Amino acid sequence: HSRRAACASTAPQRKAMAHPGGSGQRQAAKAAGTTGDDGGEEQVRVSLCRHRDLAPRAPWSPDNGQGLASVATAGGRQRCAELPALLADLAAGGLAPLEDLCVTLRDGGYQVAEGICDGGAIELALERLTTPAAACQDAVAVSERARPLAAEALWLMLYDHESCTRFMQAGGHRRIVKLLREEAPSCNSALSSGALRVIGETLYSEPRSAEIWGTAELDFIIEAMDWALRFEPASERGPLLAIVCNLAALWVWRAKETAVETILPLVGLVPRLLEELSVRNEEPDVLAQGCRLLHGLAGRCRFWPENVREPTIAAMQEMSSNYRFTPLPGVQGYSIQALKAVQELPAAPPTASGALSSMD
Repeated sequence: HSRRAACASTAPQRKAMAHPGGSGQRQAAKAAGTTGDDGGEEQVRVSLCRHRDLAPRAPWSPDNGQGLASVATAGGRQRCAELPALLADLAAGGLAPLEDLCVTLRDGGYQVAEGICDGGAIELALERLTTPAAACQDAVAVSERARPLAAEALWLMLYDHESCTRFMQAGGHRRIVKLLREEAPSCNSALSSGALRVIGETLYSEPRSAEIWGTAELDFIIEAMDWALRFEPASERGPLLAIVCNLAALWVWRAKETAVETILPLVGLVPRLLEELSVRNEEPDVLAQGCRLLHGLAGRCRFWPENVREPTIAAMQEMSSNYRFTPLPGVQGYSIQALKAVQELPAAPPTASGALSSMD
């Protein structure tokens, strides 16, 4: 629960200790050409076009400025002592029961969440989240506020494998993937970020043999990453970027068969990711998840362009050195793993087109 509270905070988490390599790390990244101004992304795109015909999807442009911080429950009240009544109110619709549900889940902890799940709250919240505003029985304005609240409630309820299994049995992944593919590019950004956070929690419960890992259904993650890297205001970018990097890292490692090829465009976003990591050198969630993603991409891809590979090696060397004696949780280990994986990439492509391996 404390992990969730920390992830939900949109203010940058500042440590009391000073970490070396702050502004110097950013300058080194710029000097190494990781800001994206040197054409690294364009070179990757050219390579991708040679490799396969990539049909471009529309870039995400939700209404920036309404991230996870906008899911306010000021009118909600804690109702741990009246769960049956809360569930009945939730089934009846409206905004107030969702606000009460979020407050109750935050205050009640695991046992309350388990009781609410047993009462069918996962299915009710999923229905509220994935029903478009135009098809909702509530007024459009109420639905636009209710759907991010439903995402928040789901994230707070999904504590363990049992609750994630209930979510999957209710068609949760199919319905949220549909939302993210069809609505997220232009909907309320609180809804987009909330849905990404939910599916980032639950996809870990899908077995490696699941059909979703062998299809292109998850390619919306590429657009989500691009959006997270340019999200405004920048003060809210860190938590969103950590969520998307976590989801992308899982997708990279689990992708199989023809879907392996689908992850390749993520390499084109590496220069911008390195720039964000250099700026957010005191945000452990962003650093750890970003390094996980870099490690995964290096493990699944046989070749990176030199102007992507070399800056990544330089950035990971500096990061692993900076946190050797003043480590942030998990950052040093993930950065060392990423460094080793990228160093093992060949300097020249093994084939003319530059392919991905189907196995790690």
